[in-house]
Amino acid sequence: MRPRDASRAKRFPLQVTISLVFSLLFLLVGLALISYNYLESRKMAMLGANRLLARTSLHLETTVSDLYGPVKNLVDVASRVVSSTERSLDTRLELLPFLAEPLRLRPQISAVYVGYDDGDLFLVRSVDAGWRSHEDEAPPPGARFLVQDIDRGEDGAGRETWLFYDENLQVIQQSDRGDTPFDTRERGWYQKALAQDEAVTTDFYVFYTTRETGLTVARRLMGGGGAIGADLTMRDLETGLIQQKVTPSTRLAILDATGGVIALSENRAEIPLVVEEGRERVVMPHVGDLDDPVYDHLGQLFAGGEKVGPVQATIAGRSWLISISEFSANPQSQVYLAVLIPRRELLAT
Repeated sequence: MRPRDASRAKRFPLQVTISLVFSLLFLLVGLALISYNYLESRKMAMLGANRLLARTSLHLETTVSDLYGPVKNLVDVASRVVSSTERSLDTRLELLPFLAEPLRLRPQISAVYVGYDDGDLFLVRSVDAGWRSHEDEAPPPGARFLVQDIDRGEDGAGRETWLFYDENLQVIQQSDRGDTPFDTRERGWYQKALAQDEAVTTDFYVFYTTRETGLTVARRLMGGGGAIGADLTMRDLETGLIQQKVTPSTRLAILDATGGVIALSENRAEIPLVVEEGRERVVMPHVGDLDDPVYDHLGQLFAGGEKVGPVQATIAGRSWLISISEFSANPQSQVYLAVLIPRRELLAT
Protein backbone atom coordinates (compact mmCIF):
# COMPACT_ATOMS: atom_id res chain seq x y z
CA MET A 1 0.00 0.00 0.00
CA ARG A 2 1.28 3.42 -0.94
CA PRO A 3 1.84 6.03 1.85
CA ARG A 4 -0.96 8.20 0.56
CA ASP A 5 -3.44 5.33 0.77
CA ALA A 6 -2.33 4.50 4.36
CA SER A 7 -2.94 8.12 5.45
CA ARG A 8 -6.44 8.03 4.03
CA ALA A 9 -7.16 4.77 5.81
CA LYS A 10 -6.39 6.34 9.22
CA ARG A 11 -8.87 9.18 8.77
CA PHE A 12 -12.28 8.96 10.52
CA PRO A 13 -15.37 9.33 8.39
CA LEU A 14 -16.96 12.76 8.62
CA GLN A 15 -20.18 11.47 10.11
CA VAL A 16 -18.29 9.75 12.95
CA THR A 17 -16.42 12.96 13.75
CA ILE A 18 -19.66 14.95 13.80
CA SER A 19 -21.31 12.33 16.03
CA LEU A 20 -18.45 12.46 18.50
CA VAL A 21 -18.51 16.25 18.62
CA PHE A 22 -22.23 16.42 19.19
CA SER A 23 -22.10 13.61 21.78
CA LEU A 24 -19.43 15.47 23.69
CA LEU A 25 -21.45 18.68 23.41
CA PHE A 26 -24.61 17.00 24.68
CA LEU A 27 -22.64 15.45 27.54
CA LEU A 28 -21.24 18.81 28.59
CA VAL A 29 -24.65 20.51 28.32
CA GLY A 30 -26.25 17.65 30.25
CA LEU A 31 -23.68 17.88 33.03
CA ALA A 32 -24.16 21.63 33.19
CA LEU A 33 -27.96 21.25 33.42
CA ILE A 34 -27.68 18.53 36.07
CA SER A 35 -25.30 20.66 38.14
CA TYR A 36 -27.54 23.69 37.77
CA ASN A 37 -30.63 21.66 38.68
CA TYR A 38 -28.85 20.21 41.72
CA LEU A 39 -27.79 23.61 42.97
CA GLU A 40 -31.23 25.09 42.35
CA SER A 41 -32.93 22.16 44.05
CA ARG A 42 -30.78 22.75 47.13
CA LYS A 43 -31.82 26.39 47.12
CA MET A 44 -35.46 25.40 46.69
CA ALA A 45 -35.17 22.91 49.53
CA MET A 46 -33.74 25.48 51.91
CA LEU A 47 -36.31 28.03 50.73
CA GLY A 48 -39.08 25.52 51.36
CA ALA A 49 -37.71 24.71 54.80
CA ASN A 50 -37.44 28.39 55.69
CA ARG A 51 -40.97 29.07 54.48
CA LEU A 52 -42.22 26.15 56.52
CA LEU A 53 -40.33 27.46 59.54
CA ALA A 54 -41.83 30.95 59.14
CA ARG A 55 -45.36 29.58 58.70
CA THR A 56 -45.04 27.14 61.60
CA SER A 57 -43.52 29.78 63.87
CA LEU A 58 -46.32 32.25 63.11
CA HIS A 59 -48.99 29.60 63.68
CA LEU A 60 -47.50 28.45 66.98
CA GLU A 61 -46.89 31.96 68.25
CA THR A 62 -50.56 32.69 67.58
CA THR A 63 -51.46 29.51 69.47
CA VAL A 64 -49.34 30.52 72.44
CA SER A 65 -50.79 34.02 72.42
CA ASP A 66 -54.29 32.52 72.47
CA LEU A 67 -53.25 30.36 75.44
CA TYR A 68 -51.23 32.88 77.41
CA GLY A 69 -53.50 35.92 77.13
CA PRO A 70 -56.57 34.49 78.92
CA VAL A 71 -54.42 32.99 81.69
CA LYS A 72 -52.76 36.33 82.36
CA ASN A 73 -56.17 37.99 82.44
CA LEU A 74 -57.35 35.32 84.88
CA VAL A 75 -54.58 35.91 87.44
CA ASP A 76 -54.95 39.70 87.03
CA VAL A 77 -58.66 39.53 87.92
CA ALA A 78 -58.28 36.85 90.58
CA SER A 79 -55.52 38.77 92.36
CA ARG A 80 -58.12 41.51 93.03
CA VAL A 81 -60.91 39.13 94.06
CA VAL A 82 -59.14 36.53 96.17
CA SER A 83 -58.22 37.47 99.71
CA SER A 84 -55.58 35.97 101.98
CA THR A 85 -58.06 35.89 104.87
CA GLU A 86 -59.29 32.39 103.90
CA ARG A 87 -57.32 30.47 106.50
CA SER A 88 -59.55 27.43 107.03
CA LEU A 89 -60.58 24.76 104.53
CA ASP A 90 -64.26 25.73 104.87
CA THR A 91 -63.62 29.37 103.98
CA ARG A 92 -61.26 28.42 101.14
CA LEU A 93 -63.89 26.14 99.64
CA GLU A 94 -66.01 29.25 99.06
CA LEU A 95 -63.49 30.03 96.29
CA LEU A 96 -64.18 26.72 94.53
CA PRO A 97 -66.89 27.93 92.07
CA PHE A 98 -64.76 30.95 91.12
CA LEU A 99 -61.57 28.94 90.57
CA ALA A 100 -63.25 25.98 88.85
CA GLU A 101 -64.93 28.03 86.12
CA PRO A 102 -61.70 28.87 84.22
CA LEU A 103 -60.88 25.14 84.18
CA ARG A 104 -64.20 24.50 82.46
CA LEU A 105 -63.67 27.23 79.88
CA ARG A 106 -59.96 26.61 79.18
CA PRO A 107 -58.88 22.95 79.11
CA GLN A 108 -55.27 24.10 78.68
CA ILE A 109 -55.34 25.39 82.27
CA SER A 110 -54.57 22.37 84.41
CA ALA A 111 -54.79 24.04 87.82
CA VAL A 112 -55.54 27.34 89.58
CA TYR A 113 -54.30 27.89 93.11
CA VAL A 114 -53.64 30.35 95.91
CA GLY A 115 -50.45 30.30 97.94
CA TYR A 116 -50.36 31.98 101.34
CA ASP A 117 -47.57 33.68 103.24
CA ASP A 118 -47.63 31.00 105.96
CA GLY A 119 -46.84 28.26 103.42
CA ASP A 120 -50.44 27.07 102.94
CA LEU A 121 -51.84 26.18 99.51
CA PHE A 122 -55.36 25.87 98.12
CA LEU A 123 -55.40 24.32 94.63
CA VAL A 124 -58.20 23.38 92.24
CA ARG A 125 -57.21 20.95 89.50
CA SER A 126 -59.09 19.67 86.46
CA VAL A 127 -59.19 15.86 86.22
CA ASP A 128 -60.62 13.36 83.77
CA ALA A 129 -60.75 9.60 83.33
CA GLY A 130 -57.15 9.49 82.11
CA TRP A 131 -55.74 11.59 84.94
CA ARG A 132 -53.31 10.00 87.37
CA SER A 133 -51.51 11.36 90.40
CA HIS A 134 -47.74 11.01 90.73
CA GLU A 135 -48.51 7.87 92.77
CA ASP A 136 -50.44 6.49 89.76
CA GLU A 137 -53.70 6.91 91.63
CA ALA A 138 -56.83 7.20 89.49
CA PRO A 139 -59.66 9.59 90.43
CA PRO A 140 -62.99 8.15 91.63
CA PRO A 141 -65.74 7.66 89.01
CA GLY A 142 -67.50 10.89 88.09
CA ALA A 143 -64.71 13.14 89.35
CA ARG A 144 -64.26 16.42 87.46
CA PHE A 145 -62.24 18.54 89.88
CA LEU A 146 -59.69 17.89 92.58
CA VAL A 147 -59.11 20.24 95.49
CA GLN A 148 -55.72 19.92 97.17
CA ASP A 149 -55.48 21.83 100.43
CA ILE A 150 -52.25 22.10 102.39
CA ASP A 151 -52.57 23.56 105.86
CA ARG A 152 -49.44 24.26 107.86
CA GLY A 153 -50.42 24.36 111.51
CA GLU A 154 -48.96 26.41 114.29
CA ASP A 155 -46.17 23.86 114.62
CA GLY A 156 -45.22 24.43 110.95
CA ALA A 157 -46.05 20.87 109.89
CA GLY A 158 -48.06 20.60 106.67
CA ARG A 159 -51.16 18.44 106.40
CA GLU A 160 -52.64 17.70 102.98
CA THR A 161 -56.31 17.06 102.22
CA TRP A 162 -57.79 15.95 98.89
CA LEU A 163 -61.41 16.44 97.85
CA PHE A 164 -62.82 15.17 94.55
CA TYR A 165 -65.85 16.96 93.09
CA ASP A 166 -68.20 16.18 90.23
CA GLU A 167 -69.20 18.55 87.42
CA ASN A 168 -71.81 20.17 89.68
CA LEU A 169 -69.24 20.74 92.44
CA GLN A 170 -70.72 18.09 94.68
CA VAL A 171 -68.09 16.35 96.79
CA ILE A 172 -67.49 12.71 95.85
CA GLN A 173 -64.57 11.73 98.01
CA GLN A 174 -62.45 13.31 100.73
CA SER A 175 -59.20 11.91 102.09
CA ASP A 176 -56.47 12.96 104.49
CA ARG A 177 -53.12 12.56 102.71
CA GLY A 178 -51.05 12.98 105.83
CA ASP A 179 -47.97 15.09 106.36
CA THR A 180 -46.30 16.88 103.45
CA PRO A 181 -43.05 18.88 103.23
CA PHE A 182 -44.61 21.21 100.64
CA ASP A 183 -44.19 24.89 101.45
CA THR A 184 -45.60 27.46 99.06
CA ARG A 185 -43.00 30.01 100.12
CA GLU A 186 -40.26 27.81 98.61
CA ARG A 187 -41.82 27.67 95.16
CA GLY A 188 -40.25 29.70 92.37
CA TRP A 189 -43.55 31.04 91.03
CA TYR A 190 -44.51 32.33 94.48
CA GLN A 191 -41.20 34.05 95.13
CA LYS A 192 -41.20 35.58 91.66
CA ALA A 193 -44.78 36.85 92.01
CA LEU A 194 -44.13 38.50 95.35
CA ALA A 195 -41.09 40.31 93.97
CA GLN A 196 -43.09 42.19 91.29
CA ASP A 197 -46.23 44.28 91.01
CA GLU A 198 -47.53 42.61 87.85
CA ALA A 199 -48.16 39.12 86.52
CA VAL A 200 -45.05 36.97 86.11
CA THR A 201 -44.37 33.93 83.97
CA THR A 202 -42.05 31.09 84.89
CA ASP A 203 -39.79 29.20 82.51
CA PHE A 204 -41.18 26.03 80.99
CA TYR A 205 -40.90 23.04 83.29
CA VAL A 206 -42.48 19.62 83.89
CA PHE A 207 -45.39 19.59 86.33
CA TYR A 208 -44.80 17.15 89.16
CA THR A 209 -48.34 15.75 89.36
CA THR A 210 -49.31 15.36 85.69
CA ARG A 211 -45.85 15.06 84.00
CA GLU A 212 -47.00 17.61 81.40
CA THR A 213 -44.76 20.42 80.21
CA GLY A 214 -46.00 23.91 80.78
CA LEU A 215 -45.49 27.17 82.59
CA THR A 216 -47.02 29.04 85.49
CA VAL A 217 -48.50 32.53 85.38
CA ALA A 218 -48.77 34.13 88.82
CA ARG A 219 -49.48 37.43 90.52
CA ARG A 220 -49.30 38.78 94.03
CA LEU A 221 -52.65 39.28 95.78
CA MET A 222 -53.60 42.93 95.80
CA GLY A 223 -54.44 42.75 99.49
CA GLY A 224 -51.13 41.07 100.27
CA GLY A 225 -50.56 37.86 102.16
CA GLY A 226 -50.07 35.56 99.19
CA ALA A 227 -50.20 35.03 95.44
CA ILE A 228 -52.43 33.33 92.90
CA GLY A 229 -51.12 31.12 90.12
CA ALA A 230 -52.35 29.11 87.14
CA ASP A 231 -50.62 26.23 85.37
CA LEU A 232 -50.78 26.35 81.58
CA THR A 233 -50.06 23.08 79.78
CA MET A 234 -48.49 22.90 76.32
CA ARG A 235 -50.57 20.02 75.02
CA ASP A 236 -52.06 22.33 72.36
CA LEU A 237 -48.54 23.19 71.20
CA GLU A 238 -47.77 19.53 70.62
CA THR A 239 -51.05 19.13 68.73
CA GLY A 240 -50.09 22.14 66.62
CA LEU A 241 -46.67 20.65 65.88
CA ILE A 242 -48.21 17.40 64.68
CA GLN A 243 -50.54 19.32 62.36
CA GLN A 244 -47.58 21.22 60.86
CA LYS A 245 -45.72 18.11 59.66
CA VAL A 246 -45.46 18.47 55.87
CA THR A 247 -43.79 15.09 55.26
CA PRO A 248 -44.09 11.80 57.15
CA SER A 249 -40.60 12.03 58.65
CA THR A 250 -40.59 15.75 59.47
CA ARG A 251 -39.54 16.52 63.04
CA LEU A 252 -40.58 19.69 64.87
CA ALA A 253 -39.45 20.63 68.34
CA ILE A 254 -39.82 23.53 70.74
CA LEU A 255 -36.84 23.72 73.07
CA ASP A 256 -35.55 25.96 75.81
CA ALA A 257 -32.16 27.66 75.67
CA THR A 258 -30.34 24.55 76.89
CA GLY A 259 -32.10 22.10 74.56
CA GLY A 260 -34.70 21.00 77.11
CA VAL A 261 -37.83 19.59 75.45
CA ILE A 262 -40.95 21.75 75.71
CA ALA A 263 -42.97 20.16 72.91
CA LEU A 264 -42.34 17.61 70.14
CA SER A 265 -44.19 16.47 67.04
CA GLU A 266 -43.74 12.87 68.25
CA ASN A 267 -45.03 11.19 71.37
CA ARG A 268 -42.50 11.28 74.15
CA ALA A 269 -41.59 8.53 76.52
CA GLU A 270 -42.66 8.88 80.13
CA ILE A 271 -40.60 11.49 81.96
CA PRO A 272 -38.68 9.87 84.80
CA LEU A 273 -38.48 11.00 88.40
CA VAL A 274 -35.17 12.21 89.78
CA VAL A 275 -34.39 12.00 93.47
CA GLU A 276 -32.23 14.82 94.82
CA GLU A 277 -31.53 15.38 98.50
CA GLY A 278 -34.22 12.89 99.44
CA ARG A 279 -36.96 14.64 97.43
CA GLU A 280 -38.51 13.56 94.16
CA ARG A 281 -38.77 15.94 91.24
CA VAL A 282 -39.25 15.71 87.50
CA VAL A 283 -36.70 17.08 85.06
CA MET A 284 -37.36 18.28 81.53
CA PRO A 285 -35.57 15.82 79.19
CA HIS A 286 -32.82 17.10 76.90
CA VAL A 287 -33.45 16.66 73.18
CA GLY A 288 -30.11 14.91 72.79
CA ASP A 289 -31.15 12.22 75.27
CA LEU A 290 -34.14 11.06 73.22
CA ASP A 291 -33.87 7.71 71.45
CA ASP A 292 -33.78 9.27 67.98
CA PRO A 293 -30.65 9.98 65.88
CA VAL A 294 -32.25 13.08 64.37
CA TYR A 295 -32.95 14.64 67.76
CA ASP A 296 -29.53 13.50 68.93
CA HIS A 297 -27.98 15.57 66.14
CA LEU A 298 -30.17 18.52 67.12
CA GLY A 299 -28.90 18.17 70.67
CA GLN A 300 -25.33 18.32 69.39
CA LEU A 301 -26.13 21.57 67.57
CA PHE A 302 -27.43 23.09 70.80
CA ALA A 303 -24.44 21.82 72.73
CA GLY A 304 -22.17 23.44 70.14
CA GLY A 305 -23.95 26.78 70.41
CA GLU A 306 -25.54 26.64 66.89
CA LYS A 307 -29.06 27.65 67.90
CA VAL A 308 -30.19 29.83 65.01
CA GLY A 309 -30.02 29.44 61.24
CA PRO A 310 -30.54 26.89 58.45
CA VAL A 311 -28.10 23.99 58.14
CA GLN A 312 -27.86 20.74 56.19
CA ALA A 313 -26.69 17.48 57.69
CA THR A 314 -26.43 13.79 56.86
CA ILE A 315 -28.03 11.76 59.65
CA ALA A 316 -28.24 7.97 59.54
CA GLY A 317 -27.51 8.02 55.81
CA ARG A 318 -30.19 10.58 54.94
CA SER A 319 -29.81 14.24 54.02
CA TRP A 320 -31.75 16.54 56.35
CA LEU A 321 -32.60 20.24 56.18
CA ILE A 322 -32.60 21.86 59.62
CA SER A 323 -33.90 25.32 60.47
CA ILE A 324 -33.75 26.77 63.97
CA SER A 325 -35.20 30.11 65.02
CA GLU A 326 -35.94 31.92 68.24
CA PHE A 327 -39.58 31.54 69.10
CA SER A 328 -41.63 34.05 71.11
CA ALA A 329 -43.51 31.50 73.17
CA ASN A 330 -42.64 32.89 76.57
CA PRO A 331 -42.04 36.63 76.86
CA GLN A 332 -39.65 36.12 79.78
CA SER A 333 -37.31 33.38 78.51
CA GLN A 334 -35.54 32.17 75.36
CA VAL A 335 -37.37 29.47 73.43
CA TYR A 336 -36.44 27.95 70.08
CA LEU A 337 -38.36 26.28 67.26
CA ALA A 338 -36.53 23.60 65.25
CA VAL A 339 -37.83 22.16 61.96
CA LEU A 340 -36.03 19.10 60.55
CA ILE A 341 -37.11 17.75 57.13
CA PRO A 342 -35.62 14.92 55.01
CA ARG A 343 -34.43 16.60 51.83
CA ARG A 344 -35.69 13.81 49.59
CA GLU A 345 -39.19 13.97 51.08
CA LEU A 346 -39.34 17.75 50.72
CA LEU A 347 -38.44 17.53 47.01
CA ALA A 348 -40.48 14.40 46.28
CA THR A 349 -43.36 16.29 44.68
